[in-house]
Amino acid sequence: MLFLTITFAWIVIGVTIYNGYLTRVVHGRMTTKHGNLLTTENGFVFDTGANASFISKKKTGFSLFLFPTIVSDTYNFRKILPVCYAHRLQINDAVAFERFAFVAAPSTASGHEKYDAVIGMNLISKTNLYFSFVENTIDVLPLDSLFDVPSKAIVFEYKGTTKPTLSLKIDGLVIDDILIDTGFDNDLALDKDAITLIKTASNHSSNLITNKTIFASKKQIHYLIKNINIESRYYKDVAVIQSTRRLIGTRFFKRYNHMFWDSKNHKIYLWL
Repeated sequence: MLFLTITFAWIVIGVTIYNGYLTRVVHGRMTTKHGNLLTTENGFVFDTGANASFISKKKTGFSLFLFPTIVSDTYNFRKILPVCYAHRLQINDAVAFERFAFVAAPSTASGHEKYDAVIGMNLISKTNLYFSFVENTIDVLPLDSLFDVPSKAIVFEYKGTTKPTLSLKIDGLVIDDILIDTGFDNDLALDKDAITLIKTASNHSSNLITNKTIFASKKQIHYLIKNINIESRYYKDVAVIQSTRRLIGTRFFKRYNHMFWDSKNHKIYLWL
């Protein structure tokens, strides 16, 4: 009876922590590196394509094991990894996350080995974020904060709290369930049928590239489409990866100078 009581209590504690009911965010500003990913100068990548945060235990100090989980990467490679509790993760002098769950990253993780931590949607969803691609900064803001967004800003509305997806009209084709993935460094990832419909022989070039994930690597066809219409706006030289998953990545967002991520209202604002 005592064992069952302890087990039940541990499950309740684990679920409470995992769902972020105890999580606290210390707000402030970070400087980012140059490049397509949203990575801080000291190596923390903000990845909206990850529903959980993926962190080396040495970066969190003392951590407490909660339960095991199955982690899948972009190409459905899977590993069983421990979910742990961290008291605090310090990003820089200003920004920190406290009392949260994370997936303990193995030392053999290939694609993110150069990063100290992957900050996923379990933490991003607790904040609003302003990205300045001109000044290379990320402002971590309170969830109920307001931001002076220009009236001409482009607005994308997404579904889901830890798996943000949206629908886009691309060259007249409506494509649903596109994951917003700032850990993806191209414009788009689409399946073969969708790419066939939006590209023409005179409007693209292609080559074979190798993409890395947290667990492995895979060769994929990379298309550079000269002109493409996305939500009634034309974009040039759009990088599209052929994949079974549908993604919109940071290369697309960085076509603009500013992005405001409104977690509370599930909206993204982009402007020049």
